[in-house]
Amino acid sequence: MNDNIAKQHYPNPFGFVPFAQESPTLKSTDEWLKIDEKLVTGYLNYQITALTPIHIVGQQQAEGKGCIKKSYFYRRNEKICIPGTSIRGMLRKFIEAVCNCWASQITPYFLTEKNHRNLAFMVIDSKDEFIKKDGKVDTDLKFSLSEEFYPQSDNQGKIDLASFLFGFIPNKGIGWKGRIRFEDAEISKSNLTDKCKMPDITGDAFMGRPNPSAKTWWYHKPFGIRRRKKTVLLNNTERTFDVPDFIGSGYRGRKFYFHQNPNSCVEEYTHNWPSIYEFDLECLEATKKSNVFRIYFEEIPLRLLYLIIWALAPAYNLKHKMGYGKAYGYGSVHFDLVGCKFNSLAYSKIDTLDNTSFFNELKDINWSNQTLQEKGIMEFIHYDTFKKLSHILYYEEPLNYIFTYPKFSEEGFLPVVRMRDLKDVLNDLVIPKSFVSGIMELTEDEAYKIAKRLSQKGIKPALHFEVYQNSANGYNEYMKTATEKVSL
Repeated sequence: MNDNIAKQHYPNPFGFVPFAQESPTLKSTDEWLKIDEKLVTGYLNYQITALTPIHIVGQQQAEGKGCIKKSYFYRRNEKICIPGTSIRGMLRKFIEAVCNCWASQITPYFLTEKNHRNLAFMVIDSKDEFIKKDGKVDTDLKFSLSEEFYPQSDNQGKIDLASFLFGFIPNKGIGWKGRIRFEDAEISKSNLTDKCKMPDITGDAFMGRPNPSAKTWWYHKPFGIRRRKKTVLLNNTERTFDVPDFIGSGYRGRKFYFHQNPNSCVEEYTHNWPSIYEFDLECLEATKKSNVFRIYFEEIPLRLLYLIIWALAPAYNLKHKMGYGKAYGYGSVHFDLVGCKFNSLAYSKIDTLDNTSFFNELKDINWSNQTLQEKGIMEFIHYDTFKKLSHILYYEEPLNYIFTYPKFSEEGFLPVVRMRDLKDVLNDLVIPKSFVSGIMELTEDEAYKIAKRLSQKGIKPALHFEVYQNSANGYNEYMKTATEKVSL
């Protein structure tokens, strides 16, 4: 292939927030309770405003095999609502990231799958559970998640901050009850719209569920290249030749989605992608609000109540995403605190806390770094992680940037890299590497240069996540704007 024939593409709709180099802070329940003299019990009243349409999957109407005609908003007992579990999960994920906590939602392993994944790998050390699946893993690969970020119950009763707030139920042993409870956010039918569209293809969704692979530098950080024998049938004759597998080791981080205009995004898919059809979504319309719902808290330190309030609506125009279709721009939300009540107070000193004055203090608070320090919650925030997350969650209208998944074609994961392509690139870059026992280990810088050079030749542009993003239309402009506007 000739050089410089890489096709243009938009950036991927999600980014990664790397795990911190420091281990999560673990404390016993008593130690978490003692971080503040004041323990509070009560509730907060909130409303959700849809910045872009929100869809929570309810019943889906099918049209033929593998085709959805319409997806209706979630209903519980005939009431339209955003489940409290969805709000809880969104908030926990954010706090786990910015407060350097465990990663609570873990798939311990990924098996080989026909026509999809020919390399099985372990995410964490859970061999006993894995053996029951009769799966095979590549034991030469390192675990994808460092042990310190895997929730465990054998730490002398110590847990991370998110587990103290939201609870932790281990596979074996005693669990911890959460100290926060979320009501459903009900929605008036008049605030729904059925004019939203979702792109899809016949059969399994082309985005589908997350399927991280260790045989790519997409979800995983680069480790090296492995030589593998592949046999194909050509003219009724079997031929065996070497192919390079690009082996990753260790997840890049926690995944969060960028904000974008769903109309522009869906239009990009339907007009420029092959074999796409659209189906209807019933959504909470943009600019419309949910009914008021409550978040109950029970005997938590006042400093952590401030943390929760900050995390729901942080400064610098950072907004959360929830629900279905986040990759297409749906689900950007804003949380408004509209009231609060303290049912009981537990102080080591005699004191009072007035509901009205507390609410007035918080409803228009400017969560600057100084305010975070004054409220005593800056010590829980991992600054570098929060800074990286802020560049993904930054929200500013108009939403001019488009983010789409890589195509499987030559604009994404094809064509397959051949050994002669790899040798040409190594020679071009003067990287004197060779295979040792079938493995060519690489530094991250070497891997980046190799993937970039292959991409410039039009070969597998989506091999390396950072190479793909940095070469995408508008990505560097977006990052520059987000960095300038979010001055932490």
